[in-house]
Amino acid sequence: MALAMQVNKFPCIPLAPTSAGVVKKCVSPTHALVSFRYGDTKVVPTSFITPVGGAMPCPMLQVGDYVFAKIVIPKGFDFYVPGIVIALPNQDASSEKLYTVLKCNNRREFCPRSALIKISQNKYALSCSHIKSPPVQEDPK
Repeated sequence: MALAMQVNKFPCIPLAPTSAGVVKKCVSPTHALVSFRYGDTKVVPTSFITPVGGAMPCPMLQVGDYVFAKIVIPKGFDFYVPGIVIALPNQDASSEKLYTVLKCNNRREFCPRSALIKISQNKYALSCSHIKSPPVQEDPK
């Protein structure tokens, strides 16, 4: 029970869908109840959850690193999209602080370091496959 209480405070990024939410409760050793910012609540496999916020490591990024890029849409919701860093900020120009990221849909995004979370190649591949796969149809019963 202490784990559920501790996890409850962490905002997270479930990989499918890739929107931000908060873990409300661990329902089993492999699943958690997540309350998404857009109002929905779902049980998500814990392997699909990436903690954000708080004391998080912020390693240097290099070209070729896999990341989640934070995208904010006009309605105020933020989503995290898997991508690959393809260009670093120009160190000579102090005003340029944006990384160039190629998102999994082959579109470029320019992001500050604070909007990027470094992930593994496996997590990148997993999240891309969930985004590209057709949604699972729920039983109409």
